[in-house]
Amino acid sequence: KLRHRGPDWNGIYSDEDVILAHERLAIVDPKSGKQPLFSQDGRYILAANGEIYNHNELREDLEKKYNFLTKSDCEVIIALFDEKREKFIDELNGIFGFVIYDKVEKEFLVARDHIGIIPLYMGWDDVGTLFISSELKALEGRCKKISERIDEVLNEVGMIDLKNRMPFQLSGGEQQRISIARAILNKPNLILADEPTGNLDPGTSKEIMNLLIKINKQGSTILMATHDYDMISLFPKRTLRLEDGKLYELTKKT
Repeated sequence: KLRHRGPDWNGIYSDEDVILAHERLAIVDPKSGKQPLFSQDGRYILAANGEIYNHNELREDLEKKYNFLTKSDCEVIIALFDEKREKFIDELNGIFGFVIYDKVEKEFLVARDHIGIIPLYMGWDDVGTLFISSELKALEGRCKKISERIDEVLNEVGMIDLKNRMPFQLSGGEQQRISIARAILNKPNLILADEPTGNLDPGTSKEIMNLLIKINKQGSTILMATHDYDMISLFPKRTLRLEDGKLYELTKKT
């Protein structure tokens, strides 16, 4: 289900405890950055998605104590994990989602970038096997818990009847609802919404705003950026305006 993810390489690692599979679009080190990546002794195996912006700076320091096998930006994750275990995450600057497996301790670490730009989904099947994927459709139909949650959020955004449609078969408003469904799937505390009503007709825009208000009342904080001042009036909470590099708080009329 993820074959479309990248044309440059696909790789699989498996043993009696774990399977790591990767579809790759090469950005950094297209020749030797094939994944999953391995440490020199074969103890650590990494499958990663995204890009580590500060990998050169990290590599410069780590090269003194770790033997890099590739020029991949993601290999610094292995070196950092070897030295600091899970305490290195805050040192990474970038957009990323990854799984790294320790064959000796039979432990794995799953992490994503701090804002969650790179998608990462988790689910369990009927016997408790854990599945992790960068796309939901790889889990649907196999992971009972995630499938139940998918139906729940699709119903919440009014899209359950269109569950099996392809993206090109959906209108702009329906695609926006699917985006919101993905955002609330893991019940986040914070949702960042950039122009959620952009390119939508007034009626559909109001529907989307009402949906966001509903989600907000359920406990998620929503930080929204928009140029649509008419839509702002629908939000009963705090409103800020950015103008000429300065931030102003708008006072609502009562």
